[in-house]
Amino acid sequence: DMPASNEDATVSVSDGITLLDSSERTNYPLDLSVNDFGDSFSFTAQISNSVRAERVCEYMHIALEHLVQALEKA
Repeated sequence: DMPASNEDATVSVSDGITLLDSSERTNYPLDLSVNDFGDSFSFTAQISNSVRAERVCEYMHIALEHLVQALEKA
């Protein structure tokens, strides 16, 4: 098996099959994933045009600030 990958995932491709393209899709207006790398993390978001991306970033910023404050007090 020859691994083929895109930015988000690794796909195993069998002999005789060529991966032309792959992408993630959702029916939800907002999909936010946390990617845990062990010593760091990142967020991946798929956001519909009906939702302002800036607003989602503001919400995440506030949520992370509150999480840090809670962890500092614990």
